[in-house]
Parts: sequence; C-alpha cells; structure tokens
Amino acid sequence: MEKFKRLKLTGQIVLTSLIAALAIAGVAYATTIGTNISTEGTLAVSLSSTMATTTISSGDLIVDTDTLIVDNDNSRVGVGTTTPAYLLDVDGDLRVGVVGTASTLYVGTTAGRVGVGTTTPFATFSIDTNAGDNAFVIGSSSATYLIVDTGGKVGIGSSTPTAKLSVGDATSVSGATSTIDFAKPCFRFMTDNGTVVYYWPSLSTGNATRTGWATSTTSCF
Repeated sequence: MEKFKRLKLTGQIVLTSLIAALAIAGVAYATTIGTNISTEGTLAVSLSSTMATTTISSGDLIVDTDTLIVDNDNSRVGVGTTTPAYLLDVDGDLRVGVVGTASTLYVGTTAGRVGVGTTTPFATFSIDTNAGDNAFVIGSSSATYLIVDTGGKVGIGSSTPTAKLSVGDATSVSGATSTIDFAKPCFRFMTDNGTVVYYWPSLSTGNATRTGWATSTTSCF
C-alpha cells in the first residue's frame, strides 16, 4: 500500500511538470498574450527571425517605475519622471557624446548649467576651449560674422582675430574695411600708474557740432 502511494505521488509530480512545460512552451510560441506578464528578474524576448513592429495601441509603456515612460494619452516620453510635461522630458543630467571621450553636449541639473565639450560647466553656459577648433562661431561657410577662438580672442567680421577684439579684416592698413557704430560711446582706460580714465566725444550744447574729446576720472557709464 505504501509503495502504491509513493508511485501515485511520483506520477502526480511528473504530470504536473509536464503540464507546466507544455504551458511554458505554449506561451513562448504564442502570437497573442491576453493577460499581463510579471517577472522579478530579466525578461528576454527573442526570435529566430527579425521581430515585427510592436505597437502599443492603448496604455502606457513603463520601465522600472520612472526609468522610462511613454505617456500614451499625451504622446510624451519621460526619462527619470513618471509625469512628463513635454514631448521629451528628462529629469536628471543629459549627455550627448561618445562613451570614453569628451562630451559633445552636457546639460546638468546643478544650477541648470550647459556645457559644450565638457561635463563640468563652470558657468550657466560653458564651452571647453581645449576641445579643438574655435570655441564659438556665428556665420556661414563663406563668411564669419562673430568668432571666439580658443585663445580667447574675439573677431567681428574677422575669422582670424589678432587682438582681444578685432573688427574687420586686418590684412590691409590703408582704407577702412569696417564700420563701427556707437551710441554715445564712452571708453574706459587704465593708465600706467593705475588711474582709471574715461574718454568720450564732447558735443556743444544744442547742436551736433563736435568740440573734441573729454577726459575724466569720473565714470560716464
């Protein structure tokens, strides 16, 4: 009798294992799964051929609570947030570049700083001048309107500034190559003894007749 009970128990275990194996095989090769899939580990999905396009017609796609969420109702994607407020909403630092090399673009959450060529921006907007080429350029392939080179020189209308500020092409010393417009200009200079001097054009009262330049140690700004 005892032997019969052991044989019956063994048969039940074998039958249960067989049913479970068949059930798993059926899910693995099913084309439709009507209920939710839950796993505490890694869920791997693979096919012997290329997978077809996957469409989620309703409901949100959520990965690890807030690692990634696709808000189906509002057509928004959130990274690090469960309530994306924009088409793409990232709660955290954002880096664009090649792994192991300097970043092309970095947006940090610390003080809202943006860095180009650096992940440690020192100001609200920082450019790493050691990244090569020129630090900042506004223009086209045929003309440069504004440039800041890696040496800290600024050029306006000059692609090769030769001073802290270069305006126009400095290859010719005869004839004007640029025009500078000032509205009530005032120039600030420091003399060799450390005195700060302000220098500005002085006009006679009531008309535009130029009477020369005025100099003062009092700020005209």
